[in-house]
Amino acid sequence: MENRAVLHLKCMKIKFTLIVSFFGLWSLNSEAQQNQSDNNCVTAIEKIADSLKSKVAIVHFEHSTSVIFPKEYCEKRFSALEQFCFTPDTLLIKMVDQEIVKQYYAAIYNLNEKNWREIIAMMKADTDKEGLKKALKGRARETKSYAKSTPRLAPKLAFYDKQYVGYVTANGELELYINLIDFRDDPCNLKRLFCTAWINGWCGLYEYRVITLWYHVRENLVTINEDL
Repeated sequence: MENRAVLHLKCMKIKFTLIVSFFGLWSLNSEAQQNQSDNNCVTAIEKIADSLKSKVAIVHFEHSTSVIFPKEYCEKRFSALEQFCFTPDTLLIKMVDQEIVKQYYAAIYNLNEKNWREIIAMMKADTDKEGLKKALKGRARETKSYAKSTPRLAPKLAFYDKQYVGYVTANGELELYINLIDFRDDPCNLKRLFCTAWINGWCGLYEYRVITLWYHVRENLVTINEDL
């Protein structure tokens, strides 16, 4: 029977695989959602109120479009967060669009290292030599894999359309929550909702064509898998 450390290692590996496979983040607010299943896509949609549509800002880039949702929509859509929201300005979004491509590899690397550090520390604490050996090999293997694959993916992010909401952390820091969606293939016909609803769900489109990122304004830093 496998010991606790090995089982925990497998759980951590599964969790990490799900993260870096870019599963869409499931909804944080279960109210007023419209669920639909189409071409293996399961989607949770909450459209912006008609009274707020005039506050939505759209920024066009050479290969993509970004949508900035107002703070009122953020507060309603992500009400479970109990965070203050703000409406990002277009100048900030234009800068962040470039930073996403520049920093994406570093964000993936930092996430990978964070997860492996936790696994390795647990193996050492449990004096599990076999588990530690596997963890060290796994970290080396995945680091090498990302070093090869991520730089090829990063330039493609320029073709991903993006949705933005802004919020203020408990420490008063400004953060952007960013939804990146590759609509070059749109099997669920979701592009039509892009400017009026935060697109969210799992399976299908969300496994391969949706990425969620965070941007820390003061630090000028792009990260993955931060807690909202």
